Amino acid sequence: MRTIPVRRASLARSTPRFISITSPEFGVQGLFGSAAAPASGPWIGANDPVAVPFTLKDAATVYQFAWMNGTSVGDGVDMGIYDLAFNRLASIGGVTAAGTASGWEFNNIADVTLAAGRYYLAMARDVTTANRAAFWPTTALANIMAALGVFDSATDAYPLPNPLTNMALAATQTRYPIMGMMARAT
Repeated sequence: MRTIPVRRASLARSTPRFISITSPEFGVQGLFGSAAAPASGPWIGANDPVAVPFTLKDAATVYQFAWMNGTSVGDGVDMGIYDLAFNRLASIGGVTAAGTASGWEFNNIADVTLAAGRYYLAMARDVTTANRAAFWPTTALANIMAALGVFDSATDAYPLPNPLTNMALAATQTRYPIMGMMARAT
């Protein structure tokens, strides 16, 4: 009997990939099938950061951050990646949202290479008036956000500082923000 070698498909190391909160790295993709469609609403509070955990199984280089705008666009947004001690590894530094209403907005960052491991993708807004898209936008869900490992802070922090301080399992965050990042294998 002749053996036929198995060929495995592989992506080139430079192939980009969009990793969003519905990707396996965030570990909650199964929950969104039961959730209502994304909703537009205000940020929980001006200058209040929220940090959502994610895990990389392989090293990756992140080069863009993205969020989904709600029905209105504008005002300041900062996004960053933090380690488990809430030390900042990368951030936009604060930009004025200027993309399309109810669409994704992407912002370049200096490339940051992350080893396989667990991190936080964080976001802060400088006002509550311009909406952002989120899952589960109800005020009764702080316990669910905490169970998902989402952290927030009572300390105003815009743009995102290094390190994030006074972070606690989501005491006030009641929206799972729709955000993500562009990355390529390293």
